[in-house]
Amino acid sequence: MKIPNIFPIKTVIFALVTALALGGGIWWWRTSRSGQDDISVRGASNIDIRTLVQLCTTEIYEDVPVKYRIGTKHLVARQLQQGTVSFDLEGLDVDTSADTLTVVLPAEIVEIHESTAPNAYEVYDTWNDELFGSNNLTVKEENKIKASARRDAVRRQYVNGTVARARKEAAGSLKSYMEMLYRKPVVVIDPTPAGVHYKEYVRK
Repeated sequence: MKIPNIFPIKTVIFALVTALALGGGIWWWRTSRSGQDDISVRGASNIDIRTLVQLCTTEIYEDVPVKYRIGTKHLVARQLQQGTVSFDLEGLDVDTSADTLTVVLPAEIVEIHESTAPNAYEVYDTWNDELFGSNNLTVKEENKIKASARRDAVRRQYVNGTVARARKEAAGSLKSYMEMLYRKPVVVIDPTPAGVHYKEYVRK
């Protein structure tokens, strides 16, 4: 007995070709979408500001003499100072569209203050040029002396090259970190290698 041909051979072939084409189209669409998502994720990589700030920060520890006068009063002491030279990297603008990234090193932030360690501030001597004048300094006078000591400490960081070294080291750290992050060559430009505020503290 002959079995009737319900589905002609041409119809079967056409259905198979259509199914394969449809399956291939779906596979291509899904893989192309996945590739786009991968690219967008890599392109949207963000800089870890906290890590970068740590890499670009220079620590300062100094035990310095303090010798000042206010009016006829004089003071001789020592002060343990600590601080940092850091950089405001929050607004760092990075253009990832070119083959080579160019970044301008921002202004330095020099912060110096009296250490919180025990005996960080010791007064050795006070005197008054007036014969019967008091040797004791008021809190206001002592705070004024400490403010002057702080400004002199900041000035010293520019004079002794600490700020210049900090900027050079920060530029190197910034370059290495960003090249590792973006996997592209990075050029860091420092328009003021001696320090943005150098002229404010060092007079020629």
